[in-house]
Amino acid sequence: MTEKEKMMCQLMYDANYDGEGLIAERQKAKELYHEYCRSRCRR
Repeated sequence: MTEKEKMMCQLMYDANYDGEGLIAERQKAKELYHEYCRSRCRR
């Protein structure tokens, strides 16, 4: 079971153990979230 699968099942996981995969996904999600918030504030 990968660290992401553990996370999705709400089990204990080590985000640092998964290498760049989980870190890259979290960074992309953070960027999308900030982009979304900026677009909502411009209205």
